[in-house]
Amino acid sequence: METAPAIALKPAFFTLKEVMDIHEEMVRRYGGKRGIRDSALLESSLTMPRTGIVGQYLHNDLFEMAAAYLFHFSRNRPFYSANDRTAVTAALVFLRVNGYEAHGPARELHDLVNAVVQQKADKEIIAWFFRTHSKPLVASAAAEGAEEPASPSADG
Repeated sequence: METAPAIALKPAFFTLKEVMDIHEEMVRRYGGKRGIRDSALLESSLTMPRTGIVGQYLHNDLFEMAAAYLFHFSRNRPFYSANDRTAVTAALVFLRVNGYEAHGPARELHDLVNAVVQQKADKEIIAWFFRTHSKPLVASAAAEGAEEPASPSADG
């Protein structure tokens, strides 16, 4: 098993605008109703990955933080539609912006998201999936930021 990446630098977390841009893109590509269903749940989903106590993050590594994005956006369902696609894309983009590329089998990721929605998978399982299926980006690719993410296979 690979060692989890230490959080040496402050991770790049999403702003509300960035998450809304991801949501808008998912609705544009795959259809659905745009907009926020519950702003408190959106705020909760957005802040959970960066939550901490006394200078320590609650989530111990980048994979756990990415898992928190996927888990909380999928479970909280803050948007009218495209919640799962937004959740998957946010997690994948978060990893990429922070120097990792996830290349897991699309069917496994789809099944994982469905298990999260059905309350059969937790953040630990999601983090394991990302840890298992991610590789560090070369320095120049990570510096360029997120490119177009792979199409999320989960329904929104």
